[in-house]
Amino acid sequence: MKKIFLLAVIAIMGLGAVSCSKDDDSTSNFSTDIKGNWKESKIVCLDKDKKVLGEKMASDNDGCGVDAIKFDNKEGVFTYNFKDMVKNECVKREYNVTYYVLLDALITQEKGSSEANPEEFKIVELTKNKLVLFSYEKLDPDSVKDLKYPTGTVYTQSVYVK
Repeated sequence: MKKIFLLAVIAIMGLGAVSCSKDDDSTSNFSTDIKGNWKESKIVCLDKDKKVLGEKMASDNDGCGVDAIKFDNKEGVFTYNFKDMVKNECVKREYNVTYYVLLDALITQEKGSSEANPEEFKIVELTKNKLVLFSYEKLDPDSVKDLKYPTGTVYTQSVYVK
């Protein structure tokens, strides 16, 4: 009973936090407005307290294209592009997922995956042409160095555009 009450309070608080104005292009209907093709445009690097350390333009992955996401009817495709340095050719990896939106949370699960761990993102911003997703995955210092993110980066937000 306490869990049901807590979920109801969280839902009401979430609805109360949404504001609207005629000049505001943001949306509160995340479930339907997230649908479409999104291309990564930049990465925002955040410290352990989620304060911005810097921004990095999305990589074109050595000329192979930027990463992208497509959402449609509870199914999505995450596309990652990279260069196979041995063969000197571009490779595209696609991960088919199912997804759902709960308040401002985007939860994805890779189709056919033996892992039972869904991945969760926070929808920071969603407009007609912009999607900002916060990743709860903590980066280790070696990854931060390899990705050439600012020292102290722990979290990232990915900015996508249509």
